[in-house]
Amino acid sequence: MVGPLYIIAIALGTAFSLGFFKKANRNIPFAFMFLAMAFMTFISGQWLYAFLANQQEAVQIFTAGFQPPFSISLQMGLYEAVFVSLINV
Repeated sequence: MVGPLYIIAIALGTAFSLGFFKKANRNIPFAFMFLAMAFMTFISGQWLYAFLANQQEAVQIFTAGFQPPFSISLQMGLYEAVFVSLINV
């Protein structure tokens, strides 16, 4: 299963790289954005399916390898998966 941290990484990477397509044809940035949104929706849907099928427990992710307050703590549980899926769809 793909880590939920990739949702944030894909969104930030796409937002940054869309500036490079400023003068290009409008279809290229639209296709790039649509592909990124589709992949983010796939990741959140995959987590939602795993929680609904009782195949996965809630996961806490600590960035930078440290415990809070020295890092960002993210959690992916059933409610978070539902919320993220609704936003992405």
